Amino acid sequence: MLGLRRGQLDTMFAWYFGDRAREILGLYDRELSPFLTFANVNADACLHCGIRRMASLLGEVYPTFVYYYQYNPAADAYGQAGHASELINVFGNDIALTRWWVYQKAVSAKMQEYWRQAARNELSTDADTGWPAFNSEKKTNYLVIQPSGQIKSEVAKPFQPRCDFWLSLWSTHPEEVNDICNVVKGWPQF
Repeated sequence: MLGLRRGQLDTMFAWYFGDRAREILGLYDRELSPFLTFANVNADACLHCGIRRMASLLGEVYPTFVYYYQYNPAADAYGQAGHASELINVFGNDIALTRWWVYQKAVSAKMQEYWRQAARNELSTDADTGWPAFNSEKKTNYLVIQPSGQIKSEVAKPFQPRCDFWLSLWSTHPEEVNDICNVVKGWPQF
């Protein structure tokens, strides 16, 4: 996957999504490498958008809090944080499991304080200093752990157009989303 070329990415998406392939790829930054384009599509289809959907449903009944973890100072990690890479900072584990999972004491201390407050139901929901509850109606309010390690609350809709697409595809063609998340169809021959 790391060596995926642009033509191969286009072929793979045509394999999975047929006529929708161009529409899907049009939602993503084509200046990124084909590998990162695939990683972003996969992350949205399989993680980000589903989490937002779940937060929207839960947030109608309970205070719900969503975070977006972007912290990854590793020079060779393509500038993105890997799935579950926040766990070493949440739990304060100063270990190097992979080069993409980076422990940083100050980031870890901040994250642990937010999670401790959440566990005790003591979160400040102030938009400037706290972790505001997810707004189900507007699909906003995230705690963002940025690539720099800075933590701030954000009311922007970082995935809105892409998630709108994926949510509509889930409701009309769930098998296509399942295929890309689970590599059900295998890989096309290049």
